[in-house]
Amino acid sequence: MTNILIVDDSDVDRMLMEGLLRQKPGFVVIAADNGAMALQKLQEWSIDLVLTDLQMPKMDGLELVKQIRQRRLQIPVVLTTGQGSEDIAAAALKAGAAGYIPKNKLNQLLVSTVREVLEIFQHVEQNYCKLLSCSRVSHFEFEIGPDTELVSQLVEFCEQMLRSMTPLDKIDCLRVAIAFDQALRNAVYRGNLEISNEFKVPSTGSSDIENLPTVIRRRFTVHPFSERKVRVVMEIKPRGFIVRITDEGPGFDTRAVGNWMQPAARGTKLMKAFMDQVKYNAKGNEVELSYRFAINPVSGNASQASERPLPSGWLTNQSTGERTQINLPKFVIGRRAACHLQLNGPTIAPLHCMLVVEGDHLMLLNLTPEFETMVNGKPGNGRHLKSGDLISMGDQKFLFEVQG
Repeated sequence: MTNILIVDDSDVDRMLMEGLLRQKPGFVVIAADNGAMALQKLQEWSIDLVLTDLQMPKMDGLELVKQIRQRRLQIPVVLTTGQGSEDIAAAALKAGAAGYIPKNKLNQLLVSTVREVLEIFQHVEQNYCKLLSCSRVSHFEFEIGPDTELVSQLVEFCEQMLRSMTPLDKIDCLRVAIAFDQALRNAVYRGNLEISNEFKVPSTGSSDIENLPTVIRRRFTVHPFSERKVRVVMEIKPRGFIVRITDEGPGFDTRAVGNWMQPAARGTKLMKAFMDQVKYNAKGNEVELSYRFAINPVSGNASQASERPLPSGWLTNQSTGERTQINLPKFVIGRRAACHLQLNGPTIAPLHCMLVVEGDHLMLLNLTPEFETMVNGKPGNGRHLKSGDLISMGDQKFLFEVQG
């Protein structure tokens, strides 16, 4: 079951959203009428997604988004926006929300948007390659036709790379993956298949062609649409992530991006909110998305990797004596096979913690709030490590030593 927390001070809007979600199997709805009550519900329940209004008493949606990010709760937040709240919505997306829905489009967009966000967020557990997580620079090029399954796999692959190789937490990885997803689907459907804005493009998880509108199904098989390809170039470097997506369609006027309340423009708005830069070519059939890595994603500090040698160190398991070298700018520890240091046991989270470069130090960041990492017997989240520190992860202890 999927637990959805709805936060809205309007009884009517809250009941409408509850009714729409309860019609679909697998959704459990929990309600709150302001942000302060929502934070209390987040302590009481295991919540998979928060759906919040922006304008509320006591604590509005923008402040709720900030609180969830500051508390490092790895829960996606989707906004519902009414007329006049566009500026707040833009600020909330910048602050960490994963999506938005105009209130006048709840009937059409609520369930599909919730499913899209959950689909991307929850379906990246498969490990494409353990070696991927050890790479400091990766470059991938793909060329795909109108294949809905490959679109979904590319989005999952993108998020897996981001989680394995970068200092981003799961929510920031989700937000970048959502931007990539919007750009990729625009290229396939709006670009190569030339599907007009009157049709909603299929969501990431829509792999059943038979359920697509007739005009889309037909263009999958007729010339020239069926022969067109989308080229995707992805790069992850120590300083950031870049993806370039090129379709073979006629292009479009990139100045016409619409407004907040038009569903057809939501993809462009999300891309510009989640990425540091969105650039189109003159024809409008190529888009480049870039995201610069901050050392501390939650605080928003834009510290970038320097050209100096990276600080590094060693972790020595106090039970086995085994030593592990830390020589990457983002070193992930956890139970998942793709982690740089894989640990086993019920006290270790799949993504437990991360050691990241900040200036001349290595800093410890928790990745799962329920599994606290301790340094010398005290909470270690955000702490700079020094030689001799004893790091406790569940029932396992490691001695940290600075190299050199």
